[in-house]
Order: sequence, then structure tokens, then C-alpha cells
Amino acid sequence: VHFLLSNYYKDPYLKQAALEAGSGSSFSYGHGNISPVEFLVFNDPNLSGRPLSELPLTKYFGSPMGHMIARTSWEDGLDSNAVVAQMKVGELWFANHHHLDAGHFQIYYKGILASDSGIYEGRTRGSGEEGDTDYGTKHDAAYHKRTIAHNTITVFDPDEKDTMTQFGVFANDGGQRTIKGGSEPGTLQFMKDNGYNTAKVEAQEIGEDTQTPAYTYLKGDLTNAYTEKVEDFKRSFMFLNLFDDEVPAALIVFDKVDSSNAKFEKKWLLHGLEEPEINGNQTIFRRTYADETANQAYNGKMTVDTLLPAKDNLTINKVGGEGKEYLVDGTNYYGYELADETDEGETWRIEVSPKQESKSDLFLNVMQVSDNDKDYYLETKLIDTDVLAGVQIADRVVTFAKSGKEIADSFTLTTTGEG
Repeated sequence: VHFLLSNYYKDPYLKQAALEAGSGSSFSYGHGNISPVEFLVFNDPNLSGRPLSELPLTKYFGSPMGHMIARTSWEDGLDSNAVVAQMKVGELWFANHHHLDAGHFQIYYKGILASDSGIYEGRTRGSGEEGDTDYGTKHDAAYHKRTIAHNTITVFDPDEKDTMTQFGVFANDGGQRTIKGGSEPGTLQFMKDNGYNTAKVEAQEIGEDTQTPAYTYLKGDLTNAYTEKVEDFKRSFMFLNLFDDEVPAALIVFDKVDSSNAKFEKKWLLHGLEEPEINGNQTIFRRTYADETANQAYNGKMTVDTLLPAKDNLTINKVGGEGKEYLVDGTNYYGYELADETDEGETWRIEVSPKQESKSDLFLNVMQVSDNDKDYYLETKLIDTDVLAGVQIADRVVTFAKSGKEIADSFTLTTTGEG
């Protein structure tokens, strides 16, 4: 793909990525590969590659996507100190292969840490058998494409009925709504005119140096991704490049969620490949799989500090393991995984919930990454005022408006420590 796109768009960076992947030096045949004939037909010999290190570390993909990709470097390899974070608002829902995942995020550091979940065509056993992971199977429609398989928020209305009619499968995961039964729109204009809008980017900023930014900020209104059970949902992402070899980055996620009924349980979801360790309001996800034949091992660790809900109003449950890999409302929609450890579809997840019933809840979670075989960790300090919620970490202070709206008035904030 890189090879074809680079020559079509005359992009030297994609050309470099294609060269590094071996296009043009190792030919193969079949779907998605490059043959000598294709190389001769499509290659532009006047287009040279340029190093990816020349590119900025953050890229914003505007409407209708509303995505940010932020990283700490372009260094490659398992031993690289590069952190990569994907942050998604997602303004339109395209149906078909599109998941119900507005507000989703992922983090990679020496292995995937905050991950996507579910399996698509990992292995099939025939037409419609239990455990198949083809398009439209129970695993695909009841788990893989649904909100519960992603790192966002569910709001559980026990009476909700939201069937993907083209699949005839529904599992009440408390997640986002299926628009028009999941029917696929024909044009972008049709989507805009017929209610396929699910979210809206409210703010985004890259700063201060746009080439090597110290922070990447994205905020979205995700209310319309849900049924009327959600009256207001604002999610803010702040990715911090900490310029620290031991703890190179942190991702802060702040959510304000208002439900139409205080009894509707809200769950903040986070997925990872290995069983998490929970100690009070702190959770640790690791990625430690070792490929002995290649003499390589993943070595990533993600430490999650849940600062809101407060400790006395906080429940963190973990879900996963045999028989609960793909659990939705009491049913495990199992999917046959690939027969090796590189399959990243089978995950554990944590569900962060407030103990007390309330129509309005705030969630503040700080995820920092470090090497799994080291004990490096940055203390986090909650900032909590009448109008602000935030965190102090390393030499940074990040605050968010509790109202979910931009603060027009002046305010005073006092912090302590070296900076």
C-alpha cells in the first residue's frame, strides 16, 4: 500500500516507508503484494524517499474523522523509546466495517498497552458456527464492533433495544447507538443529511513547538453517539511528551457524562492484553510477551491512576480470562483467536464506575508508560476546585473545566513543586 500510494501522490515519506518495508527488493505474488511487473508499471524512479524523522510528531486529521496521532519520536523497533497514542472523536458513523467507538484511544510503548479488542477473521470454522469471527457473526456484531470492545464509556439502560438489523444480533453492552439499523449510506452528503453524525470536535491544539510538541490536545462532544440515555458527554484528551527516557509520555483523559437516569450505570473502559493489577485507585497493564525464536521481547508497562471518581466513590473491576474474554451482559461471545501470541484481539479490560448513583459523573484517568522491568513512576496529584479538575505530573499541570464548557471568567490556581 505504501508503495502504490507514494508513487501516486508523489510522497517521499511514504516512498521511504515502502523502501524500508522491502517493496521493490523482495517481490511476491497475491493480494496486497508487489510483483516485478507492478513495480515496473507503478514505480516513479524520480521519486526518492525522505526520512520519517523530518515529519512532525503530531498529526491532526480533521472532519469528519476528528483524530489525533501523537508520538514522542519516529524511532522504530521493539527497544525504541517511542510512544504512540491514537485519540479519536469520530464525527460520522460510516456503518459497514465501522465500529461503535466514538471517543476511543490506544497507546503503544514497547508493545500495545491500551488496545483495541475483538477478532476479525482471526480464524473461521465454517458458516455460522459458534466462535466464527467472519463479518456479521455473533462475535463480530455482539462484541467486536460494539462499544464495550473499545476504550470509551458505556451507560447501561436495561431496557435498551438497538439491533443491527442486517445481522439480526444484539447484545446490550450499554454502548453507542446503531444508526438506521446499521444500513450503509451511499454518499457523504447522505450521511450528513440523515443523522449519521455521532460526535463533534470542539477543540484541538498542538503546542508549543508543532514539530516536537510538548502536548497534544483534543476535545469532543460525543453525546449524539448514544441514545437519549446520555444527555451530555464531553471527552478531553491531553497527550504529554515528557521528554524523559524513563517515563517518556502520559495520556490524560477527562470525561463529563450526564445520563437521563441516575440509575443508568456508567463504566469507563480500558483494554489491555495481559491481566491487569489493581491496587486501590491504581491499575497496571503490562506487555511482556517474548518471542524466543527471534530473541525479542515486549517490555512495556502502563500505570493508570484513576483520580476521579474519588477513592471513596470508586469501583474498579477487571473482566477477562477463560470464559470471559468477550463478556457482554452476562454472555461470552467467544471468537476463535489466531494460534499464536501475536493475536491482540483477546484482551482483559477494567471497568471504572462510581459507587453512588448520579445523573452527572466525572472521570479523570492518567496513564503513564515506562519499561516493565524497571520501577520508574511519576507521582500524580489531583487538582480539584469548584470549577476545575486536573492533575499535576512531573513539571506539568493540566486542568479541565468540570462543566465541560470553556471557562469565560478568570480563576486562580496555586500549585507547588519544582518546575
